Amino acid sequence: MNNKNVILIIVLILGFTVSLGCSESGDDTETAVKSENIQTGEVQAAQEEEPEPASTEKTVTETPDNKGTLDIVTSPTGASVTVDGVTQGFSPVKGLSVDEGNHVVDLYLSGYNPKTLTVDVTSLDTKTISWTFTPYAEPNPTSTETPTTESTPSTDYDSSLVRNYDIIQEEDTSIKALTKSLSSYTTEEINSLPLNVRKEYRVVISSDISEEELKSTLIQVVMDKASENNDIDEVVVFAYDREEDVNDAFTLGKVEWCPNGDWGSMTPEIAFSNDRTSYQYVFDIKDKVGNIDASDSPTEREYEIYDYYEKCYGAAWDNIDLSDPTATVDEDLIMEEVAKKYGITKEEASRICDKVVLYKMS
Repeated sequence: MNNKNVILIIVLILGFTVSLGCSESGDDTETAVKSENIQTGEVQAAQEEEPEPASTEKTVTETPDNKGTLDIVTSPTGASVTVDGVTQGFSPVKGLSVDEGNHVVDLYLSGYNPKTLTVDVTSLDTKTISWTFTPYAEPNPTSTETPTTESTPSTDYDSSLVRNYDIIQEEDTSIKALTKSLSSYTTEEINSLPLNVRKEYRVVISSDISEEELKSTLIQVVMDKASENNDIDEVVVFAYDREEDVNDAFTLGKVEWCPNGDWGSMTPEIAFSNDRTSYQYVFDIKDKVGNIDASDSPTEREYEIYDYYEKCYGAAWDNIDLSDPTATVDEDLIMEEVAKKYGITKEEASRICDKVVLYKMS
């Protein structure tokens, strides 16, 4: 082998070796790049999947309009429930939303004593009212106790001054013991309320009575009727000096017997319990009582003439055509008829009628 061939073989071997080394280096570089890319992708994926830290800010739940809740339970159930004057149905009442603060709860159940409660409710608070009713005890019908005696003013009542009286008319004007307008109640609530037993009496007493005697006599009428029936809650007595006048306004005076002296202050509690400790007598006495001048008092004949005038006037009014707005009673014709019947002048008949009217009104 000559020298040229040996050199050529050496060059080829070196060239192959260099080429092979470059190829392996390239493969290692590509493998490293791929490996780095894979690791980078795994890190990114791990970062994407890792959840964000939970927020440390607290969620505040506000109480809507500062509301609280009421649960109302009674035994027996079925009581009408009123909260602050607004009907809420019948017990049990659950989950009633109310403003925070004090609330008045009224409970009524027929046959049982009613109850009024006050409850303080705070926001987000649930208050439970649990009430057991006590049965209403019927008063003893044989009792002769007079519930008005203790409240009778000593300055107005003296048994020695009581005069004879005749009850001419008696009327029952009883109503339910309402504490608000009738339209504010449901039918069931109305049915559960006790009756406010009201009585009206029209009595005739002699006209020669003094004011002190009249007051004592009117009180005696109330005491007599209340002792006969302890369920009577309110009384009014009208006093007259003539039976013929009992359908008109009182001619001597009147008395009202009622809680606190107020004819409209009856409550279901008072009606149920018959508690009379708050009762008062309220008088309206005519100025003429005890001061009647004989010349001012009509005679029997003058009363007769006046009564006939009233009769004629009433008959004439009954014949009026009410569809005619101009229709009226001719008083001159009536006075002429009265004068003719009693043989007096029309002017005299008119004077007598005026005298009686003035006496009744004074």
